[in-house]
Amino acid sequence: MTADDIIKICEAVVVVIGAIFALISYFKNKSMNLDKILSVTDKTLKTVEPFIEIAKSVPSVKTTTSLIDWIEEKAAVGVKVAEQLQHSGEIKTNEEKFNIAENTVYAALKEIKVEPDDNKKMLIKYFIEEAVSDLRHNSEKMADENIQIENEKLEKIEQELDLLTLENENIKEEITLIQNPTEQDK
Repeated sequence: MTADDIIKICEAVVVVIGAIFALISYFKNKSMNLDKILSVTDKTLKTVEPFIEIAKSVPSVKTTTSLIDWIEEKAAVGVKVAEQLQHSGEIKTNEEKFNIAENTVYAALKEIKVEPDDNKKMLIKYFIEEAVSDLRHNSEKMADENIQIENEKLEKIEQELDLLTLENENIKEEITLIQNPTEQDK
């Protein structure tokens, strides 16, 4: 049970208690039979109690979602570890990389005492494949960005070269004018 759940339960209890006090005051002012009303309320609460117990036994969706997110995160870590091991030359094949990533997730699950059933195994496989795909796309994106940066640098260098060439030609013209003055300049 999370802190949010506890707060919601406390809020509900306060509302119910407030409603009961408000109703008791209202019924006293109207001169109604409170014993009869309280017995009906008691019966209602006893009728609702099994449903409350059933609701308590249903596992929280948030916990499951958190576990799925956690597994996805560990799969991404496993893929990165496998990628580093391949770069270092410790593993060679994609199958070895997959096994490393998978074993990373299984080891993490074992640490939190969660047994991977068939659904979790399937999710682990899909999360590893997704992490590999993301890694490839990120690598390609980085390569594209690097190429773009290099192209921008090259373009800037070419512009500077064009400016320097133009400046060089202007200087040559000035030197020629200084060395060979025309009749008007004399």
